[in-house]
Amino acid sequence: MYMEKYLTVCGIGNGGGIIVDSIYQQYAVSDENAWQNSGIDIMAIGNAWDLKELNVINKVKGKVAQISFARITVFIACLGGDTMPALLPYYIEMAKQQKSRVLVCFTLPFAVEGRERMQKAYHDFELLRNA
Repeated sequence: MYMEKYLTVCGIGNGGGIIVDSIYQQYAVSDENAWQNSGIDIMAIGNAWDLKELNVINKVKGKVAQISFARITVFIACLGGDTMPALLPYYIEMAKQQKSRVLVCFTLPFAVEGRERMQKAYHDFELLRNA
């Protein structure tokens, strides 16, 4: 039985990919077909090294020609890295062109990652907020 997807949860980059992979695994452990029988599509977008360790089925490397987003799209991204600012604006625009409602959830770097990474995170956030 195919169910129309109403929600896309999409992790961008290494950190976002790990978060969506954890969500995926929580449901996959209880029911291997949980994602196929739900109205939710879950995916990870990133570089090859971001994706190779993830269990989530839908993996997208870099910028692709087209991804189909559901009526509502939630992007999960970690600020301060290199993948997110390169890919997130591209995919947000793609989702909007498909008339998807977009919500973005950001995480900040851990304190142990250093001051420079935190400054980059705030800088990236300002760039995206003004886009």
